[in-house]
Amino acid sequence: MRLRAVPGPDGQRRPRWGLRTLGFLILAMVALIMSTVTEGYTYGQLGSLILGLGGAAYCSMRGIYAAMENGLLPRRPSAREPDPDLDQSPKGQGPSGSIQS
Repeated sequence: MRLRAVPGPDGQRRPRWGLRTLGFLILAMVALIMSTVTEGYTYGQLGSLILGLGGAAYCSMRGIYAAMENGLLPRRPSAREPDPDLDQSPKGQGPSGSIQS
């Protein structure tokens, strides 16, 4: 069974953020393994570790945002827009808690 990439809205293939995240995490893991083998960090290993962890964090966030845009993850309502399904005040009371007549 072969999986096909679903094209984006403009017809181009969407980026695979999970594979990019995995690649950056492998880079960070290799930097950690090499630092334990050599018993210390070099500037290249430290730079690779920082690049790997930073790249993984960036790709993870971009993947989450892409999933929310495609409807795979639910969006949470923003602070400016109240959720219409939630009633903000108890029945019979106004916003300040006083009973309305």
